[in-house]
Amino acid sequence: MPVAYCNLKTFRKILIVVGMLFATSLNAQEIDEAKHEAPYKTIRFFHIGTGSTCETSFQVGGLIASTISKPPGSRDCDKGGNCGVSDMISVAQSTRGAAMNAANIGDGKMKAALIHADIAYMANYGKGLFKDSSAVGKLRAVAMLHTESIHLVTKKESNIKSIKDLKEKRVSFGARGSGTLESSRVVLEAFELAMDSIEASHMETGQAIDALISGEIDAFFMITAAPSVPLVRLAENFAIKFIPISGSEVKKINSPFLSKTVIGKNVYKGFDEIPTLKVGVLFVLSSDVPEQLSYNITRAIWHKNNQKVFKNYLAGNFICIKEAVKGLGIPLHAGAKKYYKEAGVIP
Repeated sequence: MPVAYCNLKTFRKILIVVGMLFATSLNAQEIDEAKHEAPYKTIRFFHIGTGSTCETSFQVGGLIASTISKPPGSRDCDKGGNCGVSDMISVAQSTRGAAMNAANIGDGKMKAALIHADIAYMANYGKGLFKDSSAVGKLRAVAMLHTESIHLVTKKESNIKSIKDLKEKRVSFGARGSGTLESSRVVLEAFELAMDSIEASHMETGQAIDALISGEIDAFFMITAAPSVPLVRLAENFAIKFIPISGSEVKKINSPFLSKTVIGKNVYKGFDEIPTLKVGVLFVLSSDVPEQLSYNITRAIWHKNNQKVFKNYLAGNFICIKEAVKGLGIPLHAGAKKYYKEAGVIP
């Protein structure tokens, strides 16, 4: 029986966390009261664009959604209830990824999303893959909550040992609309490898994994926090290797948003340290979002009760509040800026 590398099991951890948060918010009596109260309340539904359901961004989006939500009838935060925005229900929405999220905010189709820092910068100022389209201009940061690492995966018996060995190989660069293609392109340029020298394809994570196993592709790029559940399961069931992104060429990488990192030994069981690059992931709002709502969302994210949830899930990939406002590449939302000033994070 084939192994499902991306299915409902991928979401169980996040769904359990969300369920626990809401379960602690409402008891039977309060649910009954909410039924009578809800018709008189204006409930705000708030969608957050994320990425493929296989990826960390979707799960982190679910965490953000749960922490900023506070449905009518919820217990007060200091009594063990949700510490979110009153009368708001937020939901993580699966998308093709960062580039699509930026475009959707620009078009007014979304008000919030998770976007890689390099993609947010390009979109806001009409650079890179957005240079031939009008700049989004509406992206405003709330925080950089975590980092994700570039994974380059191939079969263990493959003759691919470095980035340069990708020449004339069949490689997936993530789904169209994701941030993976643009970040990977920057890496290829540093290694003096032209994109047209590679047989490129664009697959979501689950598709890329299946294609690697079946021999349809030779390798795939994926940007995600380590360890990634689909990659853990792949490594457990199939002989793979991770290609390091290292050497003198890394110094030539022309992006202030990509920096060197190392995926530690046994983060993926049985694998030594993997030198690679990481990029920050921003929680972004549209400039159309009212200042007070932005302030309330930011305050909810950094509430001490909610921080425990993020730290437990993201572990070493999590960024503390003092670092969360650095290297954003785009302006802070006015409401978020107000919160950080009051918290003494920025002057």
